Amino acid sequence: MTGMFVAIVFIAVFGLAGCGKSQTGSPPADKPDTGAVSTATAAPASAGPLDVARLRQVFASANPQLLIFLDETIAEIKARNYQIALGQMQRIGSDAKLTPEQKEAVQAAVLQLQGLASRGR
Repeated sequence: MTGMFVAIVFIAVFGLAGCGKSQTGSPPADKPDTGAVSTATAAPASAGPLDVARLRQVFASANPQLLIFLDETIAEIKARNYQIALGQMQRIGSDAKLTPEQKEAVQAAVLQLQGLASRGR
C-alpha cells in the first residue's frame, strides 16, 4: 500500500511539473507579441532583438508593393532565414524614395542581419 502511495505522489509531482507551460511558442495572454524577433543566441548582446514592429511602423506609409516585400522579409527573419532576409532588406534599402527614418531602420536591420547571416543561423 505504501508503494502505491509513493507512486501516486511521484506521478502527481513529476507528471504535472510541466503543466501550464506553453508548447506553441506564442506569448502568454498577459504578454502580447511586441513584434521583436529575439536574436539573443546569435547576435552580440549589444545588438538586442531585431525590432520588426519598428520596421512596420516606419514603413506604414510606404507604397503597397514595398509593404508586401517588407512583410515577406519579416517572414524570412522570423523563419531564421537571415541570408535571404539580408538580401531582401538590402534591396529595400536601395529604394530611392525611402525617408531618412526608413533608411535608418533598414541600416540597423541590415547590420543585425549581417551578423546573424555570418554566423550561419
